[in-house]
Amino acid sequence: MAPDPKLSYVPDSVDLELIEGLRRDGRASITDLGAAVGLGEDATRERLRRLIDRRVVSVVGIVDPALLGYTRFALVGLNVIGRTGVVLDELARIEQIDFCAVVAGRFDVIAEVVCRNDEHLAEVVGERIRSVPGITSSITMDYLQVAKWAPDKVINSSSDRGERQVVLDDVDVGLLAELQRDGRLSFQELARRTGVTSSLARRRTLALSAGGVIRISTVVDRGVTDAQVLAGVGLRVRGPVADVLERMHEIPQVEIAAMVAGPFDMILEVSCSSRGEFADLVGNQLRSLPGVRSTETWPYLRIVRLPANWDFTSGFRSL
Repeated sequence: MAPDPKLSYVPDSVDLELIEGLRRDGRASITDLGAAVGLGEDATRERLRRLIDRRVVSVVGIVDPALLGYTRFALVGLNVIGRTGVVLDELARIEQIDFCAVVAGRFDVIAEVVCRNDEHLAEVVGERIRSVPGITSSITMDYLQVAKWAPDKVINSSSDRGERQVVLDDVDVGLLAELQRDGRLSFQELARRTGVTSSLARRRTLALSAGGVIRISTVVDRGVTDAQVLAGVGLRVRGPVADVLERMHEIPQVEIAAMVAGPFDMILEVSCSSRGEFADLVGNQLRSLPGVRSTETWPYLRIVRLPANWDFTSGFRSL
């Protein structure tokens, strides 16, 4: 087995500055990125190539599934008997799973599913996931409201979901598919790959971005950079959940915060730079918030699938 190129690579301070520049604008030019970190174009291009080749960072286009009719989101906690890898191989065949991780705690695996409606969610969880050999039990936590989503710090309102859909033609579909693989493709390269003119590729790409259909996001392997502990946290709350949910914007380690139906009132995804920071976050900061009754954690042991990997192309053509 070939060695993982990430294991022997530690980004230096210039790499980290470059990554932050990409987080601010994934399609920033080499010239602008280099000026921000004090490097010439050739040196900046080489560093960026190295970061991408070693899978430390990727710049991809992420499509909001709600705009395409996928309005039901849920996190499913799974318990497994036998080899986890066999179960993961089966889960990978379920295209509605857009995030999957092996975790410690009450669950063995967690999976986020994105579906069209309640019936579709029931089919995916009740029939497809639960029929995977090795899964002994599951708990579904249905998203009622997503109040915080990072690393882009985008705030989404559940009231917006499903109200606006877009009509996409073959040109849009082709551009979106290419941008999902590489969000930094030039308009000229997008035109070449999709068989349209550069002016049309530019106009359509900008329109898709301005309309909120796609956003260019920089996905960073946080285990290689700053975050040493990634975990899910379930909160049980007394009193109005919305009051506690609002406080999550004040806590930088909380990257995702959602109100859910299920065994918890809220679920969080947190990112901490050390076990000590994680212990302080869960043991002190979260538990000291007014209204928080209890917490339960499931640290991520291995992330198997990221949201940016979900292929929406078949969804485009079926809507």
